[in-house]
Amino acid sequence: MRKNTEKPANVQDQSERAEEIAGFIEEVDHPHIDEFVNRVPEGGKVLDLGCGHGKHVDYFIQHGLEAEGVDLAEGMLDEKERRGKKGTYYEQDFRNLPEEQFADNEYDALWANAALKFYPKQEMKETLQEWDRVLKPGGEFYTSFKVKGGQEDYDWLQTDEDGNEFVQRDGEDYPRYLLDSVDEAEQMLEDQGYEVQETHVSDDHTDYDIQVVNLFARKEE
Repeated sequence: MRKNTEKPANVQDQSERAEEIAGFIEEVDHPHIDEFVNRVPEGGKVLDLGCGHGKHVDYFIQHGLEAEGVDLAEGMLDEKERRGKKGTYYEQDFRNLPEEQFADNEYDALWANAALKFYPKQEMKETLQEWDRVLKPGGEFYTSFKVKGGQEDYDWLQTDEDGNEFVQRDGEDYPRYLLDSVDEAEQMLEDQGYEVQETHVSDDHTDYDIQVVNLFARKEE
């Protein structure tokens, strides 16, 4: 996979607003995390890709799993220290996982909640290839995508010269990498060789017409 060392604007924003964001996450229980835990073999090794301040890594450990986390937002990792979260953490771009730290077929399961939304489609595909390298055959995978809802006019989205969509907030451009449909989200995993086990669709709870697609998948043996 090609090396990309540029931090996305959204990642920088999360680092700067880490205390606020971590506080919000602490108040919200993830609706699918227990199902994920139940899918992982007892004592299995989990990698949380885009772990933030470590809430989910800590949760996995509390439920008898071995868990590690990766995040590029330095401020979020500082929050895990301040909040006393358990686990092993790496300040690392999960698009490029160093082989000396993340061996092939090392993990029983991958958890990637709200991680891919920072990247355009081609980088999503390349990132999924990198993650596939570290997941054991037959391993469990949870991830989520943001997709466009039912409306036809997305005039709140702007497009740059490369065709990437973004919104403006406080005078700054923030990428909005939305897939076109639930089917496209499922197909992206199937193209990588995963069998999609379950799909859950929920509202994004924003002013925009966006849905969140939560996918449970299993890597081919």
